[in-house]
Amino acid sequence: NSLQYMALRTSTAINVTLIAASGPLFTLLIGRLFFGEPAARRAWAGAALSLVGVLVVLTGGEAERIRELRFVAGDLLMIVATIVWALYSWLLRRHRPDLPVLTFLLLQTGFGVAFSVPLVGIEWLTGHFVVTLSALTLAVVLWVATGPSLVAYWCWDRGVAEAGPLLPMFFANLTPLFAALMSGALLREPPQVFHAVAFVLIVGGIVIAQRRPR
Repeated sequence: NSLQYMALRTSTAINVTLIAASGPLFTLLIGRLFFGEPAARRAWAGAALSLVGVLVVLTGGEAERIRELRFVAGDLLMIVATIVWALYSWLLRRHRPDLPVLTFLLLQTGFGVAFSVPLVGIEWLTGHFVVTLSALTLAVVLWVATGPSLVAYWCWDRGVAEAGPLLPMFFANLTPLFAALMSGALLREPPQVFHAVAFVLIVGGIVIAQRRPR
């Protein structure tokens, strides 16, 4: 998450989302190289189809907008973040300590704070630590601390435990679609045809990847 936030300082939301959509591909690759998990062709095909679905969301269904994509230094940070997340998911599946979920989350949070404090100190010393206290700031921090952190990590922990690391990573590709639909709802913009196309492609990728041979 820290790498993703750092990436967004120089990269665009579109680039970060598109790179994050490559999560299933990195998950397949890491599983094959480091955990001896064979990857079927249908899994690779499903990952590619799901990635195309994300691309449809990001471009609004207009192929010409692909040419407008530009990659910067922050994109490299996002690639590293995606690889780290894929590796974390595999370790969560294979080597998770036998602890209750909330205890495990508490330990992860403790390690996160321990590693973050020195980095925050560096940001403060270099003049990059700027916080404007307001009701909006507090609301954003509270949401990040509860929603994307505690609740999301609890769901991810349970999802990986039940289905392995690959299937949850595929479902994560629905995030840009949900974001687009929620943004449209908040801005009172009706869903477009390309939203439906993207949904079919992403879900189709999930179905293909998880389909078992007869």
